[in-house]
Amino acid sequence: MIKKIEILLLITFTLLTGCNSDNIDETKDTNNNSIVNVSNIDSVNLEKIKKEEQKVNIYFFWGNGCPHCAEEHTFFQEIEEEYGQYFNLYTFEVWFNDDNAELLEIFAEEMNDTVKGIPYTIIGEKSFTGFNDAKKDLIISAIEEQRMNDFDIYLNQIKENS
Repeated sequence: MIKKIEILLLITFTLLTGCNSDNIDETKDTNNNSIVNVSNIDSVNLEKIKKEEQKVNIYFFWGNGCPHCAEEHTFFQEIEEEYGQYFNLYTFEVWFNDDNAELLEIFAEEMNDTVKGIPYTIIGEKSFTGFNDAKKDLIISAIEEQRMNDFDIYLNQIKENS
């Protein structure tokens, strides 16, 4: 009961204070590794999350300065033209946003995952921790498989239980 109240309070707070965190830019460090930088580190407005027919919602939890997160973000940009009609991408920066870090824990718990690192990505009923070249095909497969699935971790589990 206490957990449900905490979730409800967190979602309410996020709805009231949430802004868009789409201002993601990629730069390179001195070793030519990708680093994600943002001009506005705020929550996605959960109220705007919707499930569209034949599209899967992707929940991408990342950290500002994480090179693997930057690689995954770039990957999503690269597949946008071919697969963008099959997904909506919702991003949550977790290193500098405590509310998003709590959301990560809530989402992971609902997925029955123990997350020990980022990026953490949920695509329908599938989830992935970390990112490398091997995950690219797995992510594309998950998008293709899950786009026809009505399941959405936020809309079907978290929001309904609050």
